[in-house]
Amino acid sequence: MNEATSAKNAAALNKSNQLAKDSIDYFLKPAETLNIATAADGILGVVDGVYQTVRPVVTEPLSAYYLYFSDLYSGKDANWQKSWNLAQEVSPGQSIANYYSNTLDEFGITDYAKKEKLNLPTFLDPNFNIADPIARKKAFEDEVFGKFTSGLLDGTVAWFTDPLVLS
Repeated sequence: MNEATSAKNAAALNKSNQLAKDSIDYFLKPAETLNIATAADGILGVVDGVYQTVRPVVTEPLSAYYLYFSDLYSGKDANWQKSWNLAQEVSPGQSIANYYSNTLDEFGITDYAKKEKLNLPTFLDPNFNIADPIARKKAFEDEVFGKFTSGLLDGTVAWFTDPLVLS
């Protein structure tokens, strides 16, 4: 290879490298200039703020509703204020599971399961007290069936009451 060809190849390589650098700068510099990560963080912060504000407005009344009617079905003293206060601590999934456990008891399913010596989850026990934090932890955190049931219900409620889904 002669000197002229070498110089020509070197020039072509330099031009190719410069084109590649310019292309990379073309795509990356706007991101650096606009600081897209910071903008995205700001937007996500606003969305999270809306979510944290709106979610309790939807979920706490839902929990209170199911806690109140659960007490009503089970023959306990149904008190709206007590249910509302407890809704601050009880997730919608837990309150719905508690409501349906009282409904099962009303239809005699719990008695049938006991007669057949089936091992019932704690939250299906007619003596389960959802207001007791220790019993609630055992029923919905320590036991797989209770955790799965309340988690599935919470996930469903979260999906259908999510501000982004509703909008």
